[in-house]
Amino acid sequence: MREVFISYSRIDKSLVLAIKAELEKNLGVQCWMDLNNIESGNPAFDNAIVKGIEECRVFLFMLSVHSQKSDWAINEMELALKISKETNGKVKPVMVNIDGCELSHQFFLRYNRMDIILWNNIDQKAKLLRDIRRWTNKEGISDDVQSTPNQEDLMNSSLSIEDIVKRAKVCETSEGYREAFKLYMQAAHLGNALAQFKVAYKLCVGKGVEKDEAEALNWCRKAVAQDYAPAKSLLGRMYLNGRGVEQNYHEALNWILMSANQGYVYAQKLLGDLFLKGRGEEIPQDYQKAASWYRKAAENGNAEAQYQYGNMFYHGYGVDQDYVEAVVWFRKSAEQDNPDALITLGDMYGKGIGVNKNLAECAKYLGLAMTIYQRKAERGDKKAMKKLAKLKEKKK
Repeated sequence: MREVFISYSRIDKSLVLAIKAELEKNLGVQCWMDLNNIESGNPAFDNAIVKGIEECRVFLFMLSVHSQKSDWAINEMELALKISKETNGKVKPVMVNIDGCELSHQFFLRYNRMDIILWNNIDQKAKLLRDIRRWTNKEGISDDVQSTPNQEDLMNSSLSIEDIVKRAKVCETSEGYREAFKLYMQAAHLGNALAQFKVAYKLCVGKGVEKDEAEALNWCRKAVAQDYAPAKSLLGRMYLNGRGVEQNYHEALNWILMSANQGYVYAQKLLGDLFLKGRGEEIPQDYQKAASWYRKAAENGNAEAQYQYGNMFYHGYGVDQDYVEAVVWFRKSAEQDNPDALITLGDMYGKGIGVNKNLAECAKYLGLAMTIYQRKAERGDKKAMKKLAKLKEKKK
């Protein structure tokens, strides 16, 4: 039996899937939602949607900016209200506000008498879970059987946005990417710019959640609206690679520059990459600009930028060729365990370029790089496996 029927707008799919998973895990209920975009009016709608609503005990309408405009979701709502009335309340319709939106005037006139639960309000969410447990006869399930401490804590009214974000970061560190995404999503809906950026990035690359570039763009723009520099860099990369938007190098450069000028180190390093190789007429190759941006990122501690800035001196790209200065920046990068910098330093000691020839130092740096690649290869990193194989061949 489908105990909980979830009606939603497909634009909110990622968030609703996370809510569905939380309900099923916390309450032990069976939730159903249309994942196949069945069109209203065809036999599949009659057989699946109607039957699903008739058989459910709880009908949850996921209220959002998008679902208020969805004829599809509103049809389901009307049917649920009709069935509830005909069955003397056997089906319990509840509206769950998942994005903090306000009711449109039309929506208010039609549904202002319905219960509306704010999903991001800890107390209201806890009450909804208790009600669903009661309506679906799950009251025997102990509250202690929460799936993880994270979910338990989310029910705790003392948990602040900052606490949620901290827990998400802990999950990321331990590679609990799915749980991290859920936590970031909750903080994102509460308006936290960092969390909105994290949700956008994870949706963009499909880390801990199903890949959804359109939804990623939506969350990225929310963080950009708060002047959050990392989100501007991400938006630039989305334009750069045509992810969720039409590829546009001019827009890409515009957003990445804004981020870099706010001091975001990754954007500074990315500009170095772009000017080093160039991207068509919009981003012409310019070694001097590349060196300038690499230097800014390098001085701000970015290991990859330090390595690339060293390369600029090694080859004389955008700066006067200077092997000694190259060694300075390679060494800074190597001190942060950048294996490419370690290998280059090893080669320079082996050939006596920019330093006195020293085969012992050469072996030391190559050995350190090999250890790093070995660790990564053991975790399944395919690039590391290839580089490890080349390094072993070099050392023969």
